[in-house]
Amino acid sequence: LVARLQESRPFFDLLAKSIVNAATMTLKMHMGADLDSDATDNFTGTEEFGISASSPSGLSMPGKIVSGAMTAGPGTMTIPIPLGTTPVNVSLKLAQAKGALTTSTLTGGQINGAIPMTEVNATLLPAMATMLDDQYKTGDASIKALLKGLFDSNGDGTISTAEIKNNLIIGLFLKADVDTDGDKKMDAMSAGLGFTGVSCKIK
Repeated sequence: LVARLQESRPFFDLLAKSIVNAATMTLKMHMGADLDSDATDNFTGTEEFGISASSPSGLSMPGKIVSGAMTAGPGTMTIPIPLGTTPVNVSLKLAQAKGALTTSTLTGGQINGAIPMTEVNATLLPAMATMLDDQYKTGDASIKALLKGLFDSNGDGTISTAEIKNNLIIGLFLKADVDTDGDKKMDAMSAGLGFTGVSCKIK
């Protein structure tokens, strides 16, 4: 299945004896490559894709299928978050996935888990700063005024990672609220997203 996950292209390779009922199954994840570079046909259900050279390997989760409803996890996944023109890939710990299966589609898909704060700080926040800074510098007057008031705390005409990290509004959402290693310390940020998928061919 190629998933429509915020317009990025993750792939799920579902290994099961049946898509109706299966006591055990494995859900593998890859990042895809659009072989014909034509995004308009990616969700036809018959499109052929490759696996990206930068795709993480070894990402799989156990699960089961009951009456066409798939559940998988917990495990580790990589999810693309669309910030600017290029999605940012981050790890999702304690990940769980679910969705309703047919022979050609997955609907009502949902992925939940926790993004480590190390990746929030090192990857997610810098990408957010770059995206907002670009809008700050190229947007119209109303956008510039809004972003200046919200993020450019030192008035230097640039939105930095530090300004994003220290912003009170951002801090309400991007904060540690999950303990992923059992040491009773919150080390990751909970995250969840919905998706749909269609069948595809992987070359």
